[in-house]
Amino acid sequence: FLVYDMPSITSVFLITAAIFAIMSVYGMTTKRDLSSAGNICLMGIVGIIVTTFVNTFVLKNSGLDLIITCAGVLIFIVLTACNVQNIKARANRTTDETVNTMALFGGFSLYLNFVNMFLRSLWI
Repeated sequence: FLVYDMPSITSVFLITAAIFAIMSVYGMTTKRDLSSAGNICLMGIVGIIVTTFVNTFVLKNSGLDLIITCAGVLIFIVLTACNVQNIKARANRTTDETVNTMALFGGFSLYLNFVNMFLRSLWI
């Protein structure tokens, strides 16, 4: 709230919430298996982390920083659909003893996706 003005925060939050809802519905309703896309996104996150460190300490290139940020938004958008599909698949084969643990991990992963999408969208 100290760095960005309130209209920017509000508009980015609403855009992020809409994209998150759309991708959640897509992940819940699609028949396509998104597990391979999820694996690619996880590799992309590792690549973003490494590239961010190199750019921060060695290159200091603002253009590359924008590309990294945009790639991060796209990765977390796709990862949202993958995580929702994964949660749905696990819910179909879960037992009563593991449902609380599954709900906790699923909710936490979706929360992290939303926060990362929101913060990276603000940086753009």
